[in-house]
Amino acid sequence: MLKRGQAAVILYDRDLPGRDWREALPMLAQAGPVILTSRVNDQYLWEELVRQGGYDVLAKPLQEDLTVRFVNLAWSYFWNTI
Repeated sequence: MLKRGQAAVILYDRDLPGRDWREALPMLAQAGPVILTSRVNDQYLWEELVRQGGYDVLAKPLQEDLTVRFVNLAWSYFWNTI
């Protein structure tokens, strides 16, 4: 996917087996805004994500209305600033 170019918004699971989100984030953030999904949702995680180039943290289990809102905000912010 990343080889094809930009992504509108990327949802990435913090607890994806076999992959640390911190390692994947720099590569993903080059393609579009990254929203990290996580059962852990605290200020420390958000600050670490933003410091490394991510956009926001979305709590799991995902709720449709919040997910749509986060994706729309990330898309609007990212694509209106480049």
